[in-house]
Amino acid sequence: MPWYNVHMYPQLCAKWNDSGRYQWPMVVQPKVDGIRCYVRAGDDGRMVAYSRHGKPLANCDHILRELESLPGSIYEWMFDGELFAGTYGKTLQSVRAHERRGDMRLVYCAFDVLPLSSWIACKPTRPLRERMAALSDITSGLKHVRVLPYRLASSHSTVRGIARDYVRDGHEGAVAKYPWESYHYGSRGRGWYKLRWNDPYDCRLKNIDIDGGRIQVVTPRGGLQWVGGMTASRWRELSLCAEHLRNVVIEIRGRGYGLHGQIKDPTIGRFRDC
Repeated sequence: MPWYNVHMYPQLCAKWNDSGRYQWPMVVQPKVDGIRCYVRAGDDGRMVAYSRHGKPLANCDHILRELESLPGSIYEWMFDGELFAGTYGKTLQSVRAHERRGDMRLVYCAFDVLPLSSWIACKPTRPLRERMAALSDITSGLKHVRVLPYRLASSHSTVRGIARDYVRDGHEGAVAKYPWESYHYGSRGRGWYKLRWNDPYDCRLKNIDIDGGRIQVVTPRGGLQWVGGMTASRWRELSLCAEHLRNVVIEIRGRGYGLHGQIKDPTIGRFRDC
């Protein structure tokens, strides 16, 4: 595994604010409900897929070999994007299967590329608009690597309208970005803002009640709350999420907070590691 530190974490999104003060225009891309993944050359010179925490991801060899087949200096680049197999649950199942096999359902939804030398040294990169153009040129014609489309927005209402269109197309929401910004390693925000309908609350798993089909979570405000709706398929998905359930974060969707820090009208979203 390559040398890795906190400065080399991928850039993350801050939450969109409908009354926030933003600069225009912004690039707006669909938000894919997959697993964050960056791809770069490993110590042996072969392309390797890593999670946002730097852990190698399995079962995407068909994507890596496709990238390796490109002409030119493909090993000089670091790609940033999301692995996706149709739904978050299917994606999680594919990349965490015990046997290593190429799961052809997985596609790589790429949205950024930067020189590997800049990534390793944490150097400033070219503006986003130039990186997006380079990404389209480099990956043109690939079957399992898809460059996310984008639209330009010049107002809050335009961003909301574009996000609504993406949701109707089956995406989770949208990500609005400043086209002139450099890539900010390990930062949240800094020109990247995510917009989702019914934004989920990140809750810590506390207890499970298999017979009752429910889980107990700790909300961001410290409230203890039981949430129902756990079906057999959701239990299987939860068991795949982490070796130790205490390390699982549950995304609970609701309508704000009620008494004692509990979430109003809660429904269970997705499961993920800390």
